[in-house]
Amino acid sequence: MNLATGQGCGEDFARARALHGLLLADKPPGPTSADVVARVRRVARERRIGHTGTLDPFASGLLVLVVGRGTRLSAFVCEYEKEYRVRGRLGVVTDTRDRTGKIVGGSDPAGVEEAALVASLAPFRGEILQTPPLFSARKVAGRRLHEIAREGGEVALLPVRVRIDRLDLMAFEPPEFVLDVRCSKGTYVRSLVHDLGLVLGCGATAVELARTAVGPFRLQDAARLEDFRDEESVRARLLPLASALPDWPVAWVTTEGALEIRQGRPLRPGMTAREEGVAPGLRVRVLAPSGELLALAWWEAGGDVLARPFRVFPC
Repeated sequence: MNLATGQGCGEDFARARALHGLLLADKPPGPTSADVVARVRRVARERRIGHTGTLDPFASGLLVLVVGRGTRLSAFVCEYEKEYRVRGRLGVVTDTRDRTGKIVGGSDPAGVEEAALVASLAPFRGEILQTPPLFSARKVAGRRLHEIAREGGEVALLPVRVRIDRLDLMAFEPPEFVLDVRCSKGTYVRSLVHDLGLVLGCGATAVELARTAVGPFRLQDAARLEDFRDEESVRARLLPLASALPDWPVAWVTTEGALEIRQGRPLRPGMTAREEGVAPGLRVRVLAPSGELLALAWWEAGGDVLARPFRVFPC
């Protein structure tokens, strides 16, 4: 890749064929998120693949994978809000807070009417404190909570501040209900269902859960696992690095700017050809004339510095 233009810089064939970007995968119920990553690694013959937010084994839906240099974007994709559709069942409480767990409580929900269910949603909108489930991938002292739980161990679970921007009742056919949820990272939807059950007094557990969106990425654009058959089928579905953060401001640089930013040096006045949405204090994407993502940077636009890179993508 040419440092200035972002086009062909004489790599050998292996480097030229390397996979870099994002993949949208539609995870079915059953496999873990790590299982999905392992499958794609195997068929793509690419070790540098990860995901940007765990889906429980019983859950389905959108899993955003980062590939090659895309792994350097993982932390930023993880920041996006997630959207889910969940089906819950009143009158049942399980130790995992979903249908896979052991029933540990619950009472007859016959008296719960739709109006009461709708009213119970209001306190959960906005910023709330949520206690994560013991059976989860969250780590305590370096260990996954679900590992501690399956060994019969106990741990004090501290509530975590999360944000729920959308919480709507989509259907109610007693004893089951369907919710649409849009929430911040770190939110456990099965804990939300569990906590609703506590408010209603009869208990509740999640029986189906599907992630429908991660920020700008939608489930309907994802490929099924069986569609990832080999390296070429993976390559055909790769999204370019520049598409990973489409809501970030962007600066297209000149040839000189591309050379500077590739070396991790700041952009200076005159080194950009075009800018969209930039303002002091914002994180921006820095693109080559070819449209390739060169770096992520803090926009300053003060004095002799326009932007300082904090994440550079080597050729």
